[in-house]
Amino acid sequence: MHIFSLTTGRHWLAHAWTGEATALDGPVTTGSLVETWNRRIHYREELARLSKDGPELLDDIGLTTRQVEDELTKPFWRE
Repeated sequence: MHIFSLTTGRHWLAHAWTGEATALDGPVTTGSLVETWNRRIHYREELARLSKDGPELLDDIGLTTRQVEDELTKPFWRE
């Protein structure tokens, strides 16, 4: 989820898998949007590989099988 704070004028990117938010400096541009999409694609590819090759490792990163399945069904533009 992308959030813009009117009080601080900063952009925030909330990570769905951790619930943490990261501040982004400056306006969101097309380039940064594409970069965000690429990170999501890469993250979901790695998550799929991890769930296939070592499902027991999901506990190590604090995710349930259901959370992984939900994340993998999302299109790249959805957080």
